[in-house]
Amino acid sequence: MRLRHLWGKVPKMILETLPQVQALSREQKCRLMDELWIETFTDAQSEERSSAIQSLLKERQAELLATPRAVMTVEEHLAKLKAGQRS
Repeated sequence: MRLRHLWGKVPKMILETLPQVQALSREQKCRLMDELWIETFTDAQSEERSSAIQSLLKERQAELLATPRAVMTVEEHLAKLKAGQRS
């Protein structure tokens, strides 16, 4: 038995529109379901990371703009490391 959607209509299942998926064996469908779940979970984590990274970049940019002399380029850091100096 399929549940009715909020608007009272019975929605068409995605499976009904994908004959290739309908033709899969039970095992293949389970593997596909697992792959889709992992992909969905990974995408959600990526979005969270992207948001966190953007926030961090904005924070660091604000620090740079506030105190530009306190910031060194990667090249400057590498040169200091090569020379044996501490940051």
